[in-house]
Amino acid sequence: MALGAVLACGKSDSRFKTYQNTKYHYTIDYPAAWTAEGTAADIAESVEVTFFKVNEKAGAVKGMTLITVHVYDNPRGRPPEQWYAQDAPKESDGLYPYPAKIVASAETTTVNGHPAYRVATTDEAESFDYFVGAGTAIYRLSFEKFAGDEATPKELFERSLKSFRISQ
Repeated sequence: MALGAVLACGKSDSRFKTYQNTKYHYTIDYPAAWTAEGTAADIAESVEVTFFKVNEKAGAVKGMTLITVHVYDNPRGRPPEQWYAQDAPKESDGLYPYPAKIVASAETTTVNGHPAYRVATTDEAESFDYFVGAGTAIYRLSFEKFAGDEATPKELFERSLKSFRISQ
């Protein structure tokens, strides 16, 4: 992990750490006991970062919870719901995991003053995504809680979502 990529949480809550991405100009809090992994050698410049916890019981994996941030190009500056419908990578590209048939619900919203599009799915995991628009970028914030992980409340994701800040 790159020096400076993980900061002390801005609030006095020792249960969380703050991740700072210097290339894509955002910060997000995540549970301090979780692991952070990025797609670049320098995690502070990763296009995708995953924060996760694996629950183990008697040496076996019992379940897993993930919070992922992925940054996509939005060269036309479309609102998130239009970008999702027209420009998002498709399952056939091997880049986008949610075919339309498993989208349970979708709605426009905001995340810390930025336009956003929330998508919930009906696959084997409890999962939903927020696509947040800022200039020529879309930030996808994902929450996935797989079967067997009864210990992780989605309130942790909501805390991370509320902490998400873009500094462009």
